[in-house]
Amino acid sequence: MELTGTFISSLGELKEALKNTDKLVIVYFYTEWSPPCRKIRFEFMQAEQRYPENIYLAANMDSAKSMARKLGVTLDNIPAIVVFKNGKQIYTATSITAAEFNKTDYVEEVEAVPPDSAKP
Repeated sequence: MELTGTFISSLGELKEALKNTDKLVIVYFYTEWSPPCRKIRFEFMQAEQRYPENIYLAANMDSAKSMARKLGVTLDNIPAIVVFKNGKQIYTATSITAAEFNKTDYVEEVEAVPPDSAKP
C-alpha cells in the first residue's frame, strides 16, 4: 500500500505547517526501503482517518535527514512519530512497531502532557 497524505522534507515546510494552528500535528518519519516502516504505514494512514481533527504529515528520511536529526530522529530509530502542539514538539515515539503504534493512543497521551514540559 502506497503512503498517502501531505509530505514534507524540510524544517521550513514543517514550520509552515505548524504556523497558526492549535491542532495536533503528527509527523511520521519513514523510508520506502525499511520493512518496519512499510508495516506501520497502514496504521499511520488509519490514524489519519480516525482522528481527522489532527494534521498528519509524512517525511521520507531519504530527503528529510537534516530535519529529522534536529527532531531527534535518525535512520537507526525509524519508524518514528513526532507530535507537535501549538508549534512545540511535545511527544516522540521512535523505533515503533505496528503493534506498539496501535497499543499507544498517542493523541490521548499528548493531551495529558503539561504545557510547560514541551520542547521549544
